[in-house]
Amino acid sequence: MIWNKEKHDSERIDTLVAQDVVIKGDLEFSGGIQIDGRVVGTIKGLGDKSVVRITSKGRVEGHIYAPVIVINGQVVGNVYSHTLLELDADAHIDGDVHYQLMEMTMGAEVNGRMVHEVLGVQEQKSEQELDAATRSQLVASESDDDSQLSTG
Repeated sequence: MIWNKEKHDSERIDTLVAQDVVIKGDLEFSGGIQIDGRVVGTIKGLGDKSVVRITSKGRVEGHIYAPVIVINGQVVGNVYSHTLLELDADAHIDGDVHYQLMEMTMGAEVNGRMVHEVLGVQEQKSEQELDAATRSQLVASESDDDSQLSTG
């Protein structure tokens, strides 16, 4: 489990969203946040040691950005983990998952794309794909222009 001090020194929970609480709006935090209730909005962990933990009773309707994310509840939105993503047995995600390292327990469910990102590589790959798409569009438009000239 990631709560082992050898893996992370941020096992403490600074903020708790209790089971009967519903928060509507974006959250930005430092340290650790545990969600037992419901959050409707984007969650952003500030700093390199921020941890988002969603328990089996928790639900997030929005995107999550944090270095370490542990999910054992429901997420409707994209998940962006910069360091470690842990999906426990009751995790259910409807959205894309972006991760550097991931631990997934049998029973976890992801309905979306799983995108492995090595620091800096994903951005380079996206730029290369964009360049390739632009070149193919130029080639296609040039061939359309040539066909119009030959038929005209």
